[in-house]
Amino acid sequence: MKKRHIDDNISLVPYYPNYDVALKWYQDPQLCKQVDNIDHVYTLDRLKAMYGYLSTHGDCYYIEYFGAPVGDITLKENGEISLVICKEHQNKHIGRKCVKNILELAKEKGMKQVKAEIYSFNEQSKNMFLSIGFCHFGGDWYCYDFEDNMDFTVNEMLEMQRSLQNKYKGKWEQISIETGKNKLLWMTGEIGEVIDIIKKNGGAKACEDGAIRKELVEELADVLMYYNDVLLCYGITAEELKESYSNKYKRNMVRW
Repeated sequence: MKKRHIDDNISLVPYYPNYDVALKWYQDPQLCKQVDNIDHVYTLDRLKAMYGYLSTHGDCYYIEYFGAPVGDITLKENGEISLVICKEHQNKHIGRKCVKNILELAKEKGMKQVKAEIYSFNEQSKNMFLSIGFCHFGGDWYCYDFEDNMDFTVNEMLEMQRSLQNKYKGKWEQISIETGKNKLLWMTGEIGEVIDIIKKNGGAKACEDGAIRKELVEELADVLMYYNDVLLCYGITAEELKESYSNKYKRNMVRW
């Protein structure tokens, strides 16, 4: 196991005995209720037993935030993810970023699916896992299927737009160089809808509130639909877009 860097502020550090720090997290009754659905806090013996099990049955990491441990996350051999963030550092999107990184670890290991147990009263965790792409599997279990969450490619989107244009030929404005400017205007209008959602609710609420997040994603999907119409109008292929994007990326990486 190696240290995993998530961003400039967050890293995953392979487990090592650090009971003085970790025990403080598990002395919070509310956290213990969220994680284990128990009405009492951890003893040192229980903490040692937990970490002993996690570190020998999976990849167990401390979550470091600005260099200080603030929680732990484990990918078990059976594909189960367990996550704890201490109370002081919840609601900072730390857990979301860590779970996404652990999904990458699961892919590296060749896992087809991962799962998480989230109790029905833990709305915060449920919303976070659902927003990442987990689905309710039954009871308190949520799963992430890598085949169902494969990357959505530009070619797939272009083909969907071609199908829609063929289905509504004669009803929708045709795809052509002449109509490209109109598609750009419609796309700009949809971008305005996205801006309205963020302006009305704020960025944090738009990300965390399930209903608002769904509306935000739907409007962004509308933007992408018109964007792909623009590509079709001007005959721009996914391969051309990839080449140009990659070249800009390389230039920007050495620009400053």
